Amino acid sequence: MRTQLHLGDQLCFSRSVLLVIYMATLSAASHRASSATFISAFSFQHGCQREPCISLRSKYHERQMLTDAYSIQATDKMTKLEYFSWELDGKPLKTLYQGLAAHGTLTRLTLRFPSNRVPRPCVMVPPIPNLRVLKVMNIDPLCYPDDISLLLLHSRKLVDLRLHFSPRMRREAESSVSLTTYFNRCENAGYQPKIKHFAMQNFFGANMEGGSNGGFDSETCQSVTFLDTWGGMGTNPETVFVDDTWKNIPTDLGLNFRMTRCNEVATQHVEILRRSCGMERLYLINNQSHATESMDMSPTSANPITPGRSPPPDEEMARLGKEYLHVLTRNHGQTLKHLLLRREWALNAEDIGEIVRYCPNLEQLGFALNISNINTLRILLPFLHKLKALRILDNAWCAESLRTVSEEERIAGLSAQLSQTGTEQIQYIGMADHVYKIGGNYQVVMDDGTAGWRREVTMAPKDEAQHLEIWDLDRIDIDADPIASFAP
Repeated sequence: MRTQLHLGDQLCFSRSVLLVIYMATLSAASHRASSATFISAFSFQHGCQREPCISLRSKYHERQMLTDAYSIQATDKMTKLEYFSWELDGKPLKTLYQGLAAHGTLTRLTLRFPSNRVPRPCVMVPPIPNLRVLKVMNIDPLCYPDDISLLLLHSRKLVDLRLHFSPRMRREAESSVSLTTYFNRCENAGYQPKIKHFAMQNFFGANMEGGSNGGFDSETCQSVTFLDTWGGMGTNPETVFVDDTWKNIPTDLGLNFRMTRCNEVATQHVEILRRSCGMERLYLINNQSHATESMDMSPTSANPITPGRSPPPDEEMARLGKEYLHVLTRNHGQTLKHLLLRREWALNAEDIGEIVRYCPNLEQLGFALNISNINTLRILLPFLHKLKALRILDNAWCAESLRTVSEEERIAGLSAQLSQTGTEQIQYIGMADHVYKIGGNYQVVMDDGTAGWRREVTMAPKDEAQHLEIWDLDRIDIDADPIASFAP
C-alpha cells in the first residue's frame, strides 16, 4: 500500500500551533522509516493566506531553513517516492534538490517559484535520472527563479514538460524572457528533449531562434498546449510587436502533432495546419476564464491575468473560421476524432455538410450554429456513426432556441430525431450549459395507433459530461491535459 502526504491546504491555525503540527508531521515522516517507505507522493502547497496563518514566505531565515531541513529529512526516508511538489512561497534549497536527484524512483516533479522580488540565490537544478514529468509554474525572471536548463539536458527520460510563466510579463508587456534560457544547454549539446507532451502558458518573449518548436524534438512530440503564448487575432496592441516575431514560419517547419489545444487563433496557425497532417484532436478553447489565476500571489494579482483584448471584427473572425474549417476537413478530416471550434464561428448547413463529408471518424464535436432550429442535427448525426458527444456552443442563436422552446419540447424533439438517425453511439448532447444524456431506444404508441420508436433523453448535470474532452479541456489550465504515458 502506498500513501500520499499533502501539506498545506488546511494549515489555517495560529502561528505557534501551525509550527508544531508542521514540524511534527515532517519529523514523523523522517524518523519513522517504516511509515515513510509507504509514501509515494509528497506535496507542499499554499495554506490559508489570511492572518494569523503562517505564510512560509521565502526569506532565508530560520523558518525557511527549518522547512528545507525537515523536508530533506522526510524525503530521504521515502524510498518509494514517485511524485514531489513544491508550491510554497519560498524556493527549495540546493540540498533539497540534491536529495531529490538521488531518488531513483522519482518520476514526477512540480516546482512553483515565488512571485515576490526578494533577492535570493539562483540554484542550478540538478538532473533527475528517471524524471518523466516536469511542471514549472510562475516563472518570472525578476523574481530569481532557479535554473532548469541542466535538468532538461540530462533528464533524458522526460516525456511531459509544462512551463507556466508569470502572467505579470504579458500583462505588463515586459519581454524579459527567451526560450534559449531553458533550452540553450540542450542546443549546445546537440540534443533535443524527446518529450511526448509540451505545454506553455503566459510566455511573452521575442523569437530569437527563428523556430517555433520550443527546443524539443517535434518528431517525438505528440501533443502540445499553448495558452496566452503567441498572440493571435484580437491580441493586445501592447504585445503585438513581440508576438509578431513568431509569425514568420520557417519553410522547413513540419509539426505533425496528434493533439493541439490553444486559446489563440491566427492565420499562421492555419498555415501550420495546412503543412501538416494526421491531427486527431484539436481543441480551440472558448472558456477564457483562467483557472490558474491563484498562482500569482503578488499584490497586483487582483488585476486580470492577461491584458484585456479588443474583440476582432466579426467579419475577420468569420473569415478565419472558414479557413480553419477548410484546412481541418481537407488535411485532417480522415484522422480527426475530437474537434472543438470557437463559438464565434457559427456554422451553417453547408459548413456542417463539410464536416460530415470529410470527417467520418469524429467521436466528439463542439461548434456553434447560426440558426436557432436544432433540426440541423438531422444533417449531421446520420453520417457520423462514431459520434459519442455533441456540444452546441452558446451564442445568440443557441440562447434564442433555449428561450423559445421549452425543455419538454426540446427533449421530445431530440428523442424523435435520434430514433430516426440510427446513431447508436451518441451518449451526450449539450446546448450551452444544458446537457442531455442519451439512452437506448424504447417503443411508444403513436397518435395514429401504430407502434413507433423513441430514444431515451434525460436532463443531466453538466458535471456528468465533464469527463468528455470537449468539455473538460475547454479551459485555460495546463493541468487539464492528461499526463503523457510512460513506462515505470
